Amino acid sequence: MEWHGVLIKKTETEMTKIIYFLTIVCFLTSCYDKFYAEGRIETISATEITNHSAVLKGKIEILTAGEKADLNVKSRGFVYGTGSHSLVNTITDGVTGEGDFTGNAIGLLPNTRYYARAFALIEGKVNEKSQKRYYGNIIEFTTDNRALPPSVTTQAASNITANGARLNGTIVSAGYPSYSERGFVYGNISNPRLENATVIQVMGSGTGEFYSDIIGLTTDVIYYTRAYATNSEGTVYGEQVSFTPTVSTGYVVLQMDGIMVQTNDLSSGANWNTARNLCQNSQIGGFSDWRLPTEGELQTLYRLRTTIGGLTAGFYWGNERNSSWAGLYIVLDISNAQLTYHDSSASNRVRAVRTLP
Repeated sequence: MEWHGVLIKKTETEMTKIIYFLTIVCFLTSCYDKFYAEGRIETISATEITNHSAVLKGKIEILTAGEKADLNVKSRGFVYGTGSHSLVNTITDGVTGEGDFTGNAIGLLPNTRYYARAFALIEGKVNEKSQKRYYGNIIEFTTDNRALPPSVTTQAASNITANGARLNGTIVSAGYPSYSERGFVYGNISNPRLENATVIQVMGSGTGEFYSDIIGLTTDVIYYTRAYATNSEGTVYGEQVSFTPTVSTGYVVLQMDGIMVQTNDLSSGANWNTARNLCQNSQIGGFSDWRLPTEGELQTLYRLRTTIGGLTAGFYWGNERNSSWAGLYIVLDISNAQLTYHDSSASNRVRAVRTLP
């Protein structure tokens, strides 16, 4: 009897655990199955597949016996990745509500199998704090392995002098396989090419801006230039731009930054009001709209101090006043790029700039 009693006690303990477990399961089921009883998410397909991108398509329906369910779709999108259990990338379409939707998966690897799954963040209308992300089925697709040419653009030449200039370009897409060479072609012939122009190779990889400073040009002669990039598909060129080296006019054009900067200080020491007047009265280059630099333009002076030239150790006035303390104006320490504020009566160096039209 004693042994039998022990068996019964053990059985009761196990039954308690089972009942507790089933209670939890039922609770979770009641919470999580509400959506599946009232709607569904479907991952439809991947289309417009290239070497590095695909358009994912999904659909969300929320129905209860033909009536709208007591649920809201707060956000929707896709997760994707190179393994069915590692869908680490997420994209959303920025739209709430049910219906068909798409997402652009970009930055993919060529000739690679990917897995994707639609999802929706569902919220109950009665309890708006109750939200859960639900997922649809998993689909798979493989990116293309076809070679693609790179894409490159040419920007306007800058820092033009009597016998030199800076050529500017941007790699928009590296292509597949990635380009093996990039640079510029330039000369006196329109639409220059590798075979009929001077070629400047620029080391580097990936996308983004690149440049090359060139010298040995002839003053007052029109030059044409194009950026280029080459991979196994061949060489592609950016649009043509032209420029003319000119004798120094007392300023340098910083095309990429949208300003002109004088190449000499207007004063080695002046208070802020005098500095402002010196700039406004300057007629360098025949222009009458010179001014003190903004905070961002002061930073440009430091960044391109070698190109601009003539900048001497010390503080340079800017045109922006401290928002909290009247009479304090921003200054740049050209030695270390430090920005601070000085009283308008302080004596600082003056360098004028103007906005490019």
